[in-house]
Amino acid sequence: MKAIQGSNETAQATAEQVADAVTQLNRVFSAIHAINEMSHQIVQAAQDQQTVSAQVTQSVVNIRDLSAQILSETEASEKVGEQIARLSFEQQTLVGQFKVN
Repeated sequence: MKAIQGSNETAQATAEQVADAVTQLNRVFSAIHAINEMSHQIVQAAQDQQTVSAQVTQSVVNIRDLSAQILSETEASEKVGEQIARLSFEQQTLVGQFKVN
């Protein structure tokens, strides 16, 4: 009888240990699942950040191109202004040569 009782106690202890192990494994699986979910969120955030970064880069390129265009147009306007000033001076010189009798 003692042998059967001892076997029952051992079986009971083993069953409790197995139940504890299952509980711990379930916790580990839950933690792994949570980590996987966070990893997916991190990947999505990184992809979103990459997209935004590409858009910012494109905007900077557009600004650079527009700045170059504005510089070119400003230089052209400066040349036109210089020509107008020269023509104005020439006109004043010609007007000064007229004498009214």
